Formats: sequence, C-alpha cells, structure tokens
Amino acid sequence: MAGSPADFMYLFYVLGLVMALCLGGYSAYWSFGLRRALKVRAYSRQALIVGSFSIYGTVLFLLFYWAYFLAPGLRNSPVGTTNEVLYVVLAPVVFAWEDSSIRVGRRSDPLLRDPLRWSRLRLVLWPILLLTLAGYLVQGTTSEIGVLSYIVVGVSVVPILMAARRSGDQYYRRSLEWFGVALFVLVVQNLGFHALITGPGTGMVYTPEGFVWSIFANFVVVPLMFYGIYKCARSLVPLNRISF
Repeated sequence: MAGSPADFMYLFYVLGLVMALCLGGYSAYWSFGLRRALKVRAYSRQALIVGSFSIYGTVLFLLFYWAYFLAPGLRNSPVGTTNEVLYVVLAPVVFAWEDSSIRVGRRSDPLLRDPLRWSRLRLVLWPILLLTLAGYLVQGTTSEIGVLSYIVVGVSVVPILMAARRSGDQYYRRSLEWFGVALFVLVVQNLGFHALITGPGTGMVYTPEGFVWSIFANFVVVPLMFYGIYKCARSLVPLNRISF
C-alpha cells in the first residue's frame, strides 16, 4: 500500500538527518586529523574551527530535526530549549568565524587590500548582529530576528569570496572559496526552514511547498553545506596522489 505524501516527507527528513550526522562526523574527523599536519598557526586554527563547527552543526541538526519535524512534542522540553539556545548563538559564532577568516585572508594578500572595506563594514555589522541577539533575549522568539541575523551572515559572504580571490596562498584561497560556498548554502537553508516553520508550523504537516523543500533541503542543501565545510579544511593541506 502506497504511503501518503506526509509519510514520504517524514522519510526524507529521517534520511536527511542520517546524512547530516554522517557528513558532519566525517568533516569533524578529517578536520581534526588535518590540523596535525598544518604548521601555519592561522591554518591550524582554521582546521580546528572547522572541526569544532562540524560537531556544533551536527548536534544542532539533530536537535532541530527532532524538535521541529520528527518529534514536535519535544519542542517544549530540554531538547527544544537546547536547540533554541544553539540556534540563537549560531549566527554570531559563524560571523566571528567569517570575521577572523577575512582578516587572515587580507594578510595573505600581497597588496594587503581590504575586501569590501571590511575593516569598516565589520564595525557596522557586529552591532546589528549583537542587537538581534539582544532582541531575542528580550522577545524570546527567533522569527524575524533570525532572518535579520542571517542576512548579516549572507552579506559577509561577498568579502569572503573577495579575500579568497586576492589571497596569495593557493591553499588558503581554495579554503576561503569553499567557506563562502558553505556560508551561502547555510543562509539559503536557514531562510528556507524559516519560511517552512512559520508557514504550516512544526511537525509533518503536508503542503506542496513543504514537500518540495523536504527533498531539496535534505538531498541538496544539507549535503552541499557539510561538503563545503569539509573542503574548507581539506583545501588547507595538499593531499594529492603521488605519481610513479
């Protein structure tokens, strides 16, 4: 007997969660392993951040999928509360990572150019991001605040890619490029889930838009995001095959 569309949506989210756990764990394993092969302090720190963020993102995915899609009753439990806390600090954590990476990228530029006047732009974006965090603490909701925080993260993708193009280090250039890809996908993923959650609500509520998103998010967006994070660390080390 054929299953209903909602049953397929549930299956897609289960498979998406399994893939996220596998890809996130794989990214963390390689990032921590590659860190030992890096002698440049800035690059070693980048690999450490990638590994730590992979664990952070994997845990957040696990809690988010449980509380919002697989077991909505957990939203008002410690699982839901922990998910909310991790989600609220996600944008500031990612932005701090962007800020650090752009400044390292600038130092690797032979001309020391300031991508998109980042030294000044960061002084505008940081207060906006901190205000969104303060707004959550006051209102206790992440709806519109979450959108604004990820717009800030999305704006920062441009100087990331500019710093990558200008970097004189080919390995760090590739790392920044993949970092920019992962960030862009992260913004798309969060804005897409925001639209879905504020529409039908939580749980497996079938809508045509939600059904399409369940396929696109779980089999395209999430794998690409974790792959970009993995390549961000992998690109820092030349691990090419040896030709005989």
